[in-house]
Parts: sequence; C-alpha cells; structure tokens
Amino acid sequence: MEIGKNSRHITNKEDSELYRKLRSLFNVDGWKNIHFGPPIAKFEIKVSGPKGGSYDHQQQVDLSIERLRNVNLLRSVHPCFNSENFSKTSHILKEGEIYEARIFPVLNKTSSRECLDFLRKRGAIPPGAQGLTLVLEQSLDELPINIWLVSPDEKDMLPNEKILGIWERKVSPRGRLTFDTKTGRLVVTLRCVSFESGLSPYRALLAFFKK
Repeated sequence: MEIGKNSRHITNKEDSELYRKLRSLFNVDGWKNIHFGPPIAKFEIKVSGPKGGSYDHQQQVDLSIERLRNVNLLRSVHPCFNSENFSKTSHILKEGEIYEARIFPVLNKTSSRECLDFLRKRGAIPPGAQGLTLVLEQSLDELPINIWLVSPDEKDMLPNEKILGIWERKVSPRGRLTFDTKTGRLVVTLRCVSFESGLSPYRALLAFFKK
C-alpha cells in the first residue's frame, strides 16, 4: 500500500465516472421506494500497513489519520473520529486477510437498523472505522467523489459523542472524498454520523465480503 498514490486527474466532482453513476441512480423515479442500490464499486482490500508493513487493529484509525495528514490528503477530522472511540468492532480485521469491498448507494432516507439488516442479509462483514480508513488509504481511485461513505456497525459497538456537553448520541464513522481546487488533488474528510438519525441520499454504505 502506498498512501496518496492516486492516478486521478479531475477538474470537478462531475468528472468522476462513479459520481455520475451514483447521481443517475438517485434521479431515477423507479428507485423512489427502494432504500439501497446495487454496488457502484467493488475492489480488493488487503489488511496491511503501509508498503506491506504490519497492521495494528487497535491503533489503525489514529495511524491512518497521521499518514493521511503527512501526505496532505487529510482536509479535516472530527475529534470523535479516533482509535479510542472506535476500539470496539463487531469484526476484528487481521493482518494478511483479503476482502472484497463493496459500496452500496443509499437511495432514500433509511434507518441505521435497515442499513445493518440490508448488509447482514448479503453476508457482509462490518469493516468498522479501521476498514474505512484502510479503504481511504489504499483505494482512492475506486471511491465516489463528494459522497459520504458510512461504515455502519451494531449500536452497542459504537462510541458516544457528547453534544454541547449536555447529552450523548451513538455515532458511526464516515469519510468523504472531495476535490481541492487549490491543489488539484482529492482530499479526505472524516466525521461521525448519529446512529439514530439514519442516512439520507448521497450517502453510501461500505461493506467487506470474504474472498
């Protein structure tokens, strides 16, 4: 894995083939009563550190953020997005494992529970924040631009984010690629999304499948 190695040369978000494909799904009347579309991308992911180095599941999120920042691929990261908060996962990724990653577009407003049920029925493995950051490091060329990519997991696996110091909510990790017009490069934004709020269109689900 070589972080920041990315062959795309684009001038705006609509120059991405994946973006056009995803946008066309959202605009088709026939999808109005369907929550999820077919995969808009499939690609292989190997669980490893950079340049074939070792993988540290417990520290993967923090290490990935540092590596993305070091190669100027990180636009911003929310304080809630860190290794400590996302240390619990339904599935622990192990070094050397190879998965097929798939990206499913969200076509209509849906709950987090519906997202999890949709993926479970297809035999998907929740990649967690660790899998999301692996994908962002390894496979920029495979990802849709300007679409929030959400990595859902069971509610009891998710951390609490305190809002205004008053109340807490369970949150899932999400990441997005955008085009930086100043540098001409794709950059990554990392955020968290409330489990209770569900997902709206122009989001997509990240899922891993055993090879």
